[in-house]
Amino acid sequence: MELVSHLSHTLGLGIVIVLHDINLAARYCDRLVALHGGRVLAEGPPSEMMNPTTLKAIYGVEMQIIAPPQSAHQIAVPI
Repeated sequence: MELVSHLSHTLGLGIVIVLHDINLAARYCDRLVALHGGRVLAEGPPSEMMNPTTLKAIYGVEMQIIAPPQSAHQIAVPI
């Protein structure tokens, strides 16, 4: 994933990646689009998408956002 991200930014490429793991998507992607039944539920940069309200709308479960001290990336975990 880091290679794809690097190439995208270095070469100015637009890349579409399908992921079901919100944590991977938020870590490596500049913009996220959440789909359900072929319809867009939410879209935006990871900083906007990684919040409990949006994640509950996407996954249907309560989630919390944690910021591990050893990482600059937030992580969503079910509660």
